[in-house]
Amino acid sequence: MGNACPTRKSLDGPSREKISMQTVKERGYVVLFNKVYNLKDYVRKHPGGQDILLSVFGRDATVEYETMRHSPQALDQVRHLLIGSLNVAVTEDGHAESPSARKLSLTGGRPNSRPDVAGSRWWNVDVRGFLPSMDPVKTLPPPWDALISLCEILPSVTIQRSWTHAVLDLPSTMDDVNEALDELTEGELECLHSALGYVCLAYVHSVVDVYEKNVVLNIVGKTEEVTKLPDWLGAPYLGVSRRLDRQPMLDYAGCVLNNWERMDPNGPIKPSNVRLLRRFTGLIDEEWFFKTHIIIESEGGHVAGALKSISAAMRNNDLHNLLQELHLLEEALWRLASVCLPIMFARSPHDHKLLCEPFMFFFRLRPYITSVTMEMCGQRFSLSGPSGAMSTILPAVDALLGIRNTSAELREAVKTFEGYVPKEHRQFLDGLRNAPSSVRSFIKAGKATLEESMWYALAGAYNACISRVLDFRWRHWSFVEQFIIRPSTATSPMNTSVCPMAVSADSSVESPSSSHNPMVGTGGTTFDYLQQHISDSQVARITLGPKGEAHVRQESAEASISAPHANLPVFGDVTNGHLWDPTGPNGFVTNRCGNLPGWGPGFAGPLPGCSALMELATIIPNLCFSHIYSEDPESPAIDHPFVLRCNAKRAELEALVSRSGGEPAPVARLRFADLEHTWMLLCNVSSAYKAIEIPGSLQEMNGEKCPVTARSGTCPVQPKRAKTEDWLESIVRQVASIVGRPWNGTPEYAELVLNNWYVSPNDNMSPDEVFVINRQTIQHVHPVCRFLALPDEEWHRKLHILLEAEGGRAVAAAYRSLREALPARDNDGVGAALNQLAADIDSLTEFQRDQFNQKDCRGEALMISRLRKYSYPDLQMEELAVWIYTEGSSPLLPALHAILGLRKLDGISGPLQEHWQSQGRLCMAESHRQFLDCLESGMSVRAYCLQVWRYLPVEAIAALEDAFNNCIEALLRYCSVRQRFVSRVLPRVGHIQTLSAKQENVIRAGRLALLQMRRVADAQRMQLANEALAGLLPS
Repeated sequence: MGNACPTRKSLDGPSREKISMQTVKERGYVVLFNKVYNLKDYVRKHPGGQDILLSVFGRDATVEYETMRHSPQALDQVRHLLIGSLNVAVTEDGHAESPSARKLSLTGGRPNSRPDVAGSRWWNVDVRGFLPSMDPVKTLPPPWDALISLCEILPSVTIQRSWTHAVLDLPSTMDDVNEALDELTEGELECLHSALGYVCLAYVHSVVDVYEKNVVLNIVGKTEEVTKLPDWLGAPYLGVSRRLDRQPMLDYAGCVLNNWERMDPNGPIKPSNVRLLRRFTGLIDEEWFFKTHIIIESEGGHVAGALKSISAAMRNNDLHNLLQELHLLEEALWRLASVCLPIMFARSPHDHKLLCEPFMFFFRLRPYITSVTMEMCGQRFSLSGPSGAMSTILPAVDALLGIRNTSAELREAVKTFEGYVPKEHRQFLDGLRNAPSSVRSFIKAGKATLEESMWYALAGAYNACISRVLDFRWRHWSFVEQFIIRPSTATSPMNTSVCPMAVSADSSVESPSSSHNPMVGTGGTTFDYLQQHISDSQVARITLGPKGEAHVRQESAEASISAPHANLPVFGDVTNGHLWDPTGPNGFVTNRCGNLPGWGPGFAGPLPGCSALMELATIIPNLCFSHIYSEDPESPAIDHPFVLRCNAKRAELEALVSRSGGEPAPVARLRFADLEHTWMLLCNVSSAYKAIEIPGSLQEMNGEKCPVTARSGTCPVQPKRAKTEDWLESIVRQVASIVGRPWNGTPEYAELVLNNWYVSPNDNMSPDEVFVINRQTIQHVHPVCRFLALPDEEWHRKLHILLEAEGGRAVAAAYRSLREALPARDNDGVGAALNQLAADIDSLTEFQRDQFNQKDCRGEALMISRLRKYSYPDLQMEELAVWIYTEGSSPLLPALHAILGLRKLDGISGPLQEHWQSQGRLCMAESHRQFLDCLESGMSVRAYCLQVWRYLPVEAIAALEDAFNNCIEALLRYCSVRQRFVSRVLPRVGHIQTLSAKQENVIRAGRLALLQMRRVADAQRMQLANEALAGLLPS
């Protein structure tokens, strides 16, 4: 979760002496990770230039070292210059206090040194953003102190329903209430509003029912909901709500913004130093859920500060400051999405369990904070429960960036939520909405008047902010799915989707959840507003392209087919080697017609053995899962029907590889596309044969019923795995040597996905044209071989076929553009290619997310468990998770890493990279291996950027950095959604989260910091010039 040096452990070797910071300054040493180096003899050897290294002499350079993204081997080059370790203080827990060890982590929020003086505004956005300007008030004067005391025992009172013993002597008439409220400060009024919110909701809501159905004996006890508050609660609540201009309901400010205290009053606002003041239960889950939101709001203070600075920069037409503040806003939003939101899924260091379990949140906490209708002092109110939609962070970002909400219904819902927001927050938001211009309008209006390089830099920085907004919203949606949608559908067999938006608006069939009991949040609204916000955010991006012209690449099939291949390696023609051409119209999927000539209905094939394979592949789902047993203990074991069918086809299959008269085997004389098709069929048939469970003889059950036959007396022994007959194994290995790929006992990704497809003959597709696979044509595509014949299996295969086709086209298009732009040093062309690649990767990511959100995931884990015996029998669960994450021997992820230059980062290793380099690459088609070699042998985009940044103006550096880092972030999102897919199909394998985190750290380490490098270089040049003028150094 940071950019710290990945080899920091290697620095912990024996030190020669302890050196003070004063000595470092006096003698011009350099400190890196609390180790002291004398680098004076290394100045001329520094790859980054002398000026950068000289600028850090006499001080701690750890921040600059990490900012420059040095490789783990960089310190090895100067290890002989290590002279000691920094003499640092040691904390009480025995750890060294290292001001140099910078990590990209929580900042602790914006510091507050304001005294609590009369007249200061409680919700002053300039101080801590949207948190109160001072720590929340914890105590109240009489008579309200009794309410604070009640809150301290509220969980016990709530679970016992002992309200008769909790009646407080509070003012119960409005005159008495107003008189008592006159003595309270604004902070005390907020404290009272929050405390009353907790007590009132605990009073009206019944105890959570732990039984799913009515039972004869409910040992917990059941109580009914209360709809009317007593006057001793209703009158004070109405009075304080009117004073604050808010609704009489526990809102987001009451349970998050103003419901915390710091354990160390002088410490930062971080999870380890914050606790809740009020709560409904004694669950750590409740604590962690609300604490995560507190941290988000604390770090959101940087967002609020950046928004104000951006507004000022636009008013003053200060373009350089605007560019800088957009970068700061992007960093702040990145921290919210990548550092704060994952806190929700933190695990206990003791038992590694989630600190906030979705079950506990949904079934134990959420009932207390849902919307409610209740009566207070004769008035009836329908009130929304506290919701993240009441946070002002993203609405403020939307307002200033110009992200429109296109739904009138959602705008009305958001407007309703604003009635639950502190008045100062509403005023801040209205000020942004009523500004003369949004950032988007400002930048778009300046295209005709601004200097071209500056305009592109601003537009790129703006789009980077939009990407971070999307990151936040997608991650938030995943939380909604995990904490609300999945728990709600887990016990609802009638609901066939894990997403309430799965049924389209014009669908004639309504799901029970959508028509009778729509899924809503705690604020009472359906979740389609989240999807609407995501769509609106995507539309807000400013279109970029080469300077001087609009550049929008068409994604149609015609454009893909006609794309020039002049700058790419020649892999052959369509009828031979071009079948696997990664630059062809189908990307990494085979480039061929929908139905190969000679293959057709009735198990037709170019050779009898090919026809036999077609027949065997077709009957796999019907026969291979049969459980065969004998009821007669004396009878011999029964051969499996699929074994019998394979044995019956033995002659035709052996004829495929039989040689006579020195001629090549018949299978070797097939066209290349037919040979690959035959190999795909043979791999799948052989795998199904090996996966068969051979029945054994019967064993005595000692009078118990057999779990298989449901009869007493005898039962089959545990089934054994079949061993492939020698004749079939021999055929497979001979064909493997002809195809030129290894045989590891199971089909590889090429045989399971990339070449495992056909188009139904009824679709009237031309037999002479290459069938282009895209989102419009994927409905016509079907797998040739399948094991289970389940809808989940069909979806799984077709999903990955489409990903490989569109992903391959994206990589090829980027490679084609970069091959022209890099040698010519066409920075605009490089930026355009990178921006298009990032958009293409995001498109694949969003496509997968849409699929995941709309599809019932409950059958996917079962599907993988059933497929495992066919496709991954020898893989451990952790290995299987890696296989699924990387898509087996797919070239897509390795190609994306290679084209960006991430494969050339020193120290990039781990199980994912090892998979690519070993089994993954070996099992690829030869053309795919050659393509990866071509990508890795030339100059990568990252290497190019690090080479040319010194010679570019600031605006060009910013544009290049934004374009490259946008690709990095897009790749991170793609990897994140792959990890989400693995979690869907292998929910019990948590190891993939660790591997995915390591992989994302590797990708994140490739981010460029060209502007920071430029600032360091400029500062050093200025320092050298000043020193030369002062006569400190020879001119």
